[in-house]
Amino acid sequence: MEVAQEEGLMRTVKDLFAGAMGGVAQVLLGQPFDIIKVRLQTTSQYSGAVDAATTIWKKEGPLAFYKGTLTPLIGVGACVSIQFGAFYQAQRILERYNKDNNTGRKELTLGQYFLAGASAGIANSVISGPIEHIRFVRALF
Repeated sequence: MEVAQEEGLMRTVKDLFAGAMGGVAQVLLGQPFDIIKVRLQTTSQYSGAVDAATTIWKKEGPLAFYKGTLTPLIGVGACVSIQFGAFYQAQRILERYNKDNNTGRKELTLGQYFLAGASAGIANSVISGPIEHIRFVRALF
């Protein structure tokens, strides 16, 4: 394998890993809020978010806020990983395009950043829909 290919592969692996860790952090911080939101959406026994949080804490304990967390950890970690990987891969392709076509630009244009972001969103959407559905269903039980 050429040195440039190895460097490109390592950069992609780093992008994917960074995205996965960002997704894990997102789930660990956001899961309690998702549990409260789903409970408020599916039952009328709570008067509001604070009532739901205190009732869940008192009756079920603090671990109840992380019920069903494994699936989102895997799913969101994968989604954000793909999103990071796709964004930075698109960014590198567009940077190479600028260099190869002698555009005189080192930085991407706003339109090119938009294109890189849209590419990341499209790549992410392929798996995020089914994963979000599973996450919602698991939070109910």
